[in-house]
Parts: sequence; structure tokens; C-alpha cells
Amino acid sequence: MRSVIDIRWAAAVLAISFLVLAGCSSDSHPSRPATYTPVDPAEAHALLVEETDLVILDVSVDHAAGHIPGAQSLPVEGGRFDTGIAGLDPGRAYLVHAQTEEASMRAAQRLADAGFTRVYRLAGDLPAWEDAGYEVERGSSVVMDLLPAAARRLQDERLDLIVIDVSDQYAAGHLPRAAGYDPNQEPLGANVSQLDPHWRYLVYGRSRDASVAAAGLLVEAGFRYVYRLDGDYDAWASAAYAVETGPATFRDLSAPEAWRLLNEHWDFTVIDVSPRFVFEEAHVAGALNFFVGDGSLDVVIPGLNRHHPFLVYSSGDDGADSRIAARAMVEAGLKHVYRLDGDLDDWVNAGCPVTVDPSDCCGGDR
Repeated sequence: MRSVIDIRWAAAVLAISFLVLAGCSSDSHPSRPATYTPVDPAEAHALLVEETDLVILDVSVDHAAGHIPGAQSLPVEGGRFDTGIAGLDPGRAYLVHAQTEEASMRAAQRLADAGFTRVYRLAGDLPAWEDAGYEVERGSSVVMDLLPAAARRLQDERLDLIVIDVSDQYAAGHLPRAAGYDPNQEPLGANVSQLDPHWRYLVYGRSRDASVAAAGLLVEAGFRYVYRLDGDYDAWASAAYAVETGPATFRDLSAPEAWRLLNEHWDFTVIDVSPRFVFEEAHVAGALNFFVGDGSLDVVIPGLNRHHPFLVYSSGDDGADSRIAARAMVEAGLKHVYRLDGDLDDWVNAGCPVTVDPSDCCGGDR
């Protein structure tokens, strides 16, 4: 009897020990962190055919010196890569390479950490690709192609994104808040010098050739953040995302949103369209004053840079004057007009100072 009890006791102890060990085992071996897949040049070359949605990323600082043909430039140095991840589609496959192993390994791991599941890194990077006898492309290329879902996410997240339509069918349908550059009347190429290279640009058209050419113009002009809508307008409409028809309009910004833009872009021009005596009582620091009610704004509009971004607001009129002013500016052909929603009252209520140094505005540092 005793031996039976001892055997049962031993079995129970063994079972408990097994459970404890199993628990310890799972605790001591947590799930592995996400990672990428290294591929040699031959495997990488095969991916170009096998992965139909493959995006090639050159994460080196010197894209023009050499990259895999069709690669998009997104340097891992300087913060551009971390910013660019927000505009990428995690559902696509990515082949990462650079001039050095350290850069490509770091970028590939960041993609994996961000939840991208099909990330490949070219082992040996561009030198190995060249040594294997594969073609190398030199010179600049478009920064990034985005599928509609990624483009929509970028438009929602980046207030400083300027959307450019380079078709002659703008009035028939365009992306929300897009600026139209009709190739037959006002081609983008003739206006690139008037655009601010510090802003971000999403370019699309009604054909791939048109959007590729337009995005290329911006890249060649030295613009750092250029995106192209993969599939252009048809892909956006097919995804059932919102479109606008008719002439261009202005965009409303909340006080915190307006502050973010002012904080990020020093050359963002603010215009107060209130009467002069109201303006002198209080106004957003740095604002210019052109009263919409006495024709002062109408006088200056023709001399304004039509491609420059403007923020318009008024004081104490429930937004009536700022809406009239913003609409007049858009109808005069100004491409990027924003209106401060809630005008000066909301600006002050958000904690943003007036007529003084705005370094404490909305809790930010300028």
C-alpha cells in the first residue's frame, strides 16, 4: 500500500514539476521579435519577378550614386526613413538595400518592428548586386509610390501634405483639397520654382506617364518629400475614397492644427482680414492685415504668390469674413488656402498667444 502511495506521490510531484518547468520554459523563451529575411543577389533578382507588389527601397544617403533599378529613395539617416514609414503600405513586400550593411540592416529591422511582414534585405547590399552582374541605375528617382490606402493615411496624418492633380479633368473629379495643374493651361513644370520644397507633395493624374513625369520634376528640383499615387485617380476612385468635383476650395484647420503648421513652416503666411482697429487690439503674431470689407484684400490678392500656402482668419464675426476672404483667394487662383476654423476666438481659447512671441503657443516650442 505504501509503495502505491509513494508511486502516486512521485507521479504527482513529477506532473507538478513538469508544469512548473513548462511555465518556466515559456517565460524564459518569449516569442521572438519580428525580423526580416536576408536574400542574396540571385534571390533578390528573383523577387523582382515573383513578388508582384514588391517595393524596392534604397536607404542609403547617396541614392544618385547607384541603386537597384526602380528603387525609391528613403535614407535611414536624418529621420526621413522614420517619417516615411507612415506613408508605406504594410501589406506590400519590401526589398531593402543600401551602400553599406549597417544602413540596410537598421532600415529592414525598423520595417519589421513596425509590423511589416514581408521585408527582405539584400545581403552584401549594392556592391554584391553589382558583383553579381545585375543592372545598377544611377541618378534620382521619385521618392515613394503609394497605394491609395497609404496615400489616404498620409493625407490624414500630414497637414503639410500638398496634393497635386496634373490632369486636364480636375473639375470632373479630384482628391480632396488637391491643387490642379492642367497640362494644357498651367503645366506643373512652369510653376515648380514657385513651390516650397520644404512641404510634402503627393502627385497623381489620369495616367501613369503624367504623374511619373510630374513627380520627377519635383525630385529633380530638389524636393525632398515627393510621393506618387500608385494607380493615379482611377485607383483612388476604385477604392471608394472621397473625391471632390468642381472648382478648388479652401481647407479649414483647427487652432492646434494651424499651430502645428506654423510651427513646422516658417514661411506659412497668415492673413487677418478684420478691420484695422480690431486687428490692432489683438491678432496672431506675425499676421498681415488686409480687411476684406473695404477692398484691401482684393487689392493685394493679384500680387500674392499663387502657389504659396496662406492661413486666413478674422475676429468677432462668426467666421463670415474669413470664409468670404478664403473663397475670394481660391477663386483668384491661389492654390493652397487654409482658414482658421473658429477664427481668433478659438486660437485664444486653445492657449495660443496674440500680438506677442508665439513660443508658448499651444504648449509648443518654436
